[in-house]
Amino acid sequence: MVNRKEDDKNRAQVPLKVKYSEDFKRIYATGAIGGFHRYDLRIAFFTDYLVYGENLSDKPSAVREIKVEVILSPLAAVELKKWLDMQIQNIEKMESVKSKSPTVV
Repeated sequence: MVNRKEDDKNRAQVPLKVKYSEDFKRIYATGAIGGFHRYDLRIAFFTDYLVYGENLSDKPSAVREIKVEVILSPLAAVELKKWLDMQIQNIEKMESVKSKSPTVV
């Protein structure tokens, strides 16, 4: 039987090399949609923007462009939540940040 404390101790001593994938992609997202699908959590990140017609009198239309989907195991989703909670707590400490979401009709 594996000693859990000893295993965790050894794991902490293994150096971790971080490298970016050749197809690494950075996007700006204005929101996310998704949910739990049987075995995993799927989160699609999107950007909302307005498209204007050729005539100035035309009403603009809103576009929601889905940029990327991330699929997480339940364990990875829980770890992401912990990390996000910590990051959001730091954001909320800044007085200049107000929690307001843009409205899309």
